[in-house]
Amino acid sequence: MALIKCPECGAEISSTAAACVKCGAPVSKAPKTTKGKGCFAAGCLTVFAGAIVLGAIGSMSNKQSTSSTDSTQTSLQGIKEACDPKTNAAQRAAAQSMIQLLGYDCAKLDTMCPYVFSDGYTVYCNDLRYKFELENHGGKWLVKAD
Repeated sequence: MALIKCPECGAEISSTAAACVKCGAPVSKAPKTTKGKGCFAAGCLTVFAGAIVLGAIGSMSNKQSTSSTDSTQTSLQGIKEACDPKTNAAQRAAAQSMIQLLGYDCAKLDTMCPYVFSDGYTVYCNDLRYKFELENHGGKWLVKAD
């Protein structure tokens, strides 16, 4: 219970009184107003959460907007580092010739990766545009285009 001033005489009266005890003037019951701290805090929290979500979406779209040339170069570099030391120039030239003799497009052999558990190679040509599998089946080589 709080004390308020009477609107007529200015005496201090109870906020729950129906009339002023000094002058008898009726006290209007104005609806209590809240200062809105809860609404303000909720609004700030909503804006903050929205900013985080938008930042995350922006970050993802920036990662996705890298050009395909950059990602191709990165992929090619990783594949070359893993595979090229395991093959020599003569093997790469022979593989490229075999692929071209079968009518496939392999103007530039990017890299050639030997199989781990069997006799064969994965060959990438023309800036990773084409992938071929070369498999040795008892001295007979099979070329598959992916």
